Amino acid sequence: MLMMDSSETLPKAIADYLSDISLDFFSYKFQNKIYGSQPYELREDHWKKLNLPFKKVRKKFKVLAKARNQLAKNNGYHSYLEFILNHDKIPQSNLKQFIKDIDRTIEHCNQSLPKIDLPNWFYSEFNLPCFICETTSFPFDNLDNVFNFVAQQFPVLEKNKNRISIIHGDNTQMIYKQETNIFQITINKNFNNRHQTIGLIHELGHVISQLTDMDKSIDPVLEGKYHGEKGATEIEFTTLKKISPLLFQAYLAEILFSIHRILFEIELYHNPEQDFDLLYAQTFNKCFHKANQKTNPLY
Repeated sequence: MLMMDSSETLPKAIADYLSDISLDFFSYKFQNKIYGSQPYELREDHWKKLNLPFKKVRKKFKVLAKARNQLAKNNGYHSYLEFILNHDKIPQSNLKQFIKDIDRTIEHCNQSLPKIDLPNWFYSEFNLPCFICETTSFPFDNLDNVFNFVAQQFPVLEKNKNRISIIHGDNTQMIYKQETNIFQITINKNFNNRHQTIGLIHELGHVISQLTDMDKSIDPVLEGKYHGEKGATEIEFTTLKKISPLLFQAYLAEILFSIHRILFEIELYHNPEQDFDLLYAQTFNKCFHKANQKTNPLY
């Protein structure tokens, strides 16, 4: 029997996984039917009506995780995590510091979240706890005002205003088009005004970061993804704090979501044999101290 090499194994694992789950499942519109259905009591029913072959999907997801680990090992890495660190140019020392500080960071974020009266299902598996949407007021009612505010804080934006294009689409991202020398920002048209605002601030952070790099003759592409995301996030943090301390506090829940995903994936690739439903719930509870999920299949 012929053995497939690693370059064949991973695409096959991805294809097998997707054969039982539609690509639409990963879209915002589809996920919003689960997390955004009202009243809350209908969300679990909607999830069940999808009739996903859970046992097959779980099994194939494990195969996919193992295939990623194997591909990484075949290319000289200890695990898929180490491969990603190298690919995105994330220093090992930064990961070690992240792990060292994680409990203190999670505690600080939880203690700093806005004090809001929340429904008892706020931290359940069928809700994405969003403090940004729960706050009673919001400082912007359109994206033009958002741009103008950020440009006041970072004059390089106003100076390069004619090189920045903002459009609406199915996702949120920023692409620098070298052939036209244009920074094209796409904002997810499906998001509400509050999340479009947060998305625009982050993508403007990318523009500011790249313009700063260019002025220093630094190629952002060669510096890697981590460099770009770090620069944009630092600008985003600075901007949110200047807009409103309450808004920044609300945004800390988004930070906890990011930490949740990171911890989940670190543990997932460390031991792909474990119960992922249980792991997803446990890491969520670790990040959100008021949560008490028993199991969560929505990873």
